[in-house]
Amino acid sequence: MGKFNRGKNLIYRQAILPLFFIFIGGFVLRLWGINFGLPELFHADERWFIYDIFYAMTHKGHVLLYGYGNFIPYIFGSIYGVYYIVLKIAGVLKTPFDFLVFYIKDPSSIYLIARFIFVIIGSVSIFAIYLLGKKLYNKWIGLIAAFFLAFAFLPIHQSKFLKGDTLGTFLLLFAFYFFIVAIEKVAVRKYIIAGIFMGLAIASRFTLYVVPLIFIIIFFIPPKLTRDNISMPLKHCLIFIITTVVVFLITTPSLIFEFSNFTSDLMWQVHNQKDPWVKPGNQPVWLFYITEHLGKGMGLPLLITGIIGILSSVCNYAKKYINKKNIVLSEKMELGIVIFLVLFFAVVLSHSQNFERYVIPVVPFIILFSAKFIYQLVSKLKVSTYMKVVLMCSVLLWCAVPNILNAIKYDYLISNCEDTRNIAKAFVEKNIPSGTRIVNEGIEGYEQTSVLGPPIHKSKTQILKQLEKVQSEGRGGKFLQAILEGQSGTTYVLENVPFLERPNFETKANKSVDKYVTSGIEYLITSSWRGVRLPPEEFLNSLNKEYILIKEFTPYPVFEWDHSCFRIDYDALLKVSIFDKKVVGGPTIKIYKKR
Repeated sequence: MGKFNRGKNLIYRQAILPLFFIFIGGFVLRLWGINFGLPELFHADERWFIYDIFYAMTHKGHVLLYGYGNFIPYIFGSIYGVYYIVLKIAGVLKTPFDFLVFYIKDPSSIYLIARFIFVIIGSVSIFAIYLLGKKLYNKWIGLIAAFFLAFAFLPIHQSKFLKGDTLGTFLLLFAFYFFIVAIEKVAVRKYIIAGIFMGLAIASRFTLYVVPLIFIIIFFIPPKLTRDNISMPLKHCLIFIITTVVVFLITTPSLIFEFSNFTSDLMWQVHNQKDPWVKPGNQPVWLFYITEHLGKGMGLPLLITGIIGILSSVCNYAKKYINKKNIVLSEKMELGIVIFLVLFFAVVLSHSQNFERYVIPVVPFIILFSAKFIYQLVSKLKVSTYMKVVLMCSVLLWCAVPNILNAIKYDYLISNCEDTRNIAKAFVEKNIPSGTRIVNEGIEGYEQTSVLGPPIHKSKTQILKQLEKVQSEGRGGKFLQAILEGQSGTTYVLENVPFLERPNFETKANKSVDKYVTSGIEYLITSSWRGVRLPPEEFLNSLNKEYILIKEFTPYPVFEWDHSCFRIDYDALLKVSIFDKKVVGGPTIKIYKKR
């Protein structure tokens, strides 16, 4: 018995050591670059999550973004509450209002805390996929899946931002794992744990609401999970569902107490802007997701082997079922995962936008099928063990190296290179007098700075007028008060607009810049990262007639889209070299002056 245990421990050590190095590699690639942009704020959605967190902290748990999932504001509100207490004990702050001023003066620490936690979440997902692969198949498939997930570019890229997709995927993996453990051990406690993870996953990303339906289906996929008595799995199924619903409602109370606001905001998030920011080109949307977001985000070798693994598993299940052979739990779970992938894609494709982050929850499961297929394929080869090891390592590197190179290039781009927005800001503050009337293209936040253009600031007179308006409507305006107290540096009579020709997201574009001319706007600043909405030629002719281009800041290489928020321009990413000192990030910025 002692010899058996020693052998078992040896196998365990053989698996845990490579898992440790895999984890470290994935962690480093996720950690590198999380300080991008700071102290400026160049991620629009991440910005709004921070506002939502502050709002929930100061409004008794009420949120601003009903349609995104409410778990993030609650969990990070607690984390920032602890941070506030630490700063107060250190004598840095005295009141909660000081915390807002502290944020306005330099938001770096607030963002770094959130981003670092998401790096941890993304990294622990590597361990979660190992556990899931080990539980479904064996530890070697778990290790292969962990290796692929650690170095897959899209999860690395998305782990650097405060967004619900990475958190929801992390929680989803553990929900699947504990669900399998619960079925194996017929353990009510495990069903409750699985339900807790599932409820939190949906509260983090509402599109995951289809997953509990999959778990219900798994219970009744023939043959039944318990042959003798269907009441046992049905009872456990109800425990899991009830736990999921209760946890979801606890972490999403706005669904109950602010139902009308919740539903209207959710519908807006689903159906806003009929013209999508990310267009699929001349191919169906579903094919665009597969070829662009998945094919390039995780690499074609991983995607193709994953699809082959999925088809193989479905065929194997159908063959066994038709021939009335025994179907094991892992095969039932495989079918459940396939149904999840299909339904989740159906939900994603129903959205009006086509952002790459939407596919984050499906990547680990495609990787799991890829790992299983590759392991089984190499294992069946009639060659020596040594050759199998060599072949396996070659396949792993073939799948991982393109992803690793993309991750290194991207991390280098966002952390080590200058950004055109900062360069343009320095030019504006040096050459344009304070108080000048400027229209700056790019979405603004409460800090009154552009996300897609140079991060120049509004004058205190403007902010004061906005504060008076807010207070006249019965609102406190604490954030604006904090801006007045914490903001410093050169300021302008500034208007930040999404698009010059459609300054308030109008559906119909203006034909000329006449409104800017009559308003006395002296400078217009444009950004190439305005999405897919290009101004009409008539508007551009009017712009060039009334204004003259005095300065242009061009990145190298030129990225067509905002790679933090919209999508990655993979052709441009290929041109990035860590040995090239000419690399400059950001959009193309153009500064026009009134003739």
